[in-house]
Amino acid sequence: MDATLSPRLEVLVRIVRAAGEVVMRHYEAGCETRVKPDRSPVTDADEEAERLILAELAKAFADVPVVAEEEAAA
Repeated sequence: MDATLSPRLEVLVRIVRAAGEVVMRHYEAGCETRVKPDRSPVTDADEEAERLILAELAKAFADVPVVAEEEAAA
C-alpha cells in the first residue's frame, strides 16, 4: 500500500477495491437490473458489494455508524 496513506485510509482502499472486484465480476457475467419499491434501479452487484462494504466497515470501524442505500431501502 502507499506509504503516504493513513492506516484508516489503507483499510478503506482495501474495502473499496474488494467491492470493485465484486461489481466487476457481476458486470463481466452480465447482471440484470431490478426496480426497487421506490422505483430506483438495483442489481445483485449493488447488493453484494454493499454487504461486503458494510461487513468490512463493521469489522474495521465498529464505532462508526454507517447508512447504506440498499440497506436503508430494505
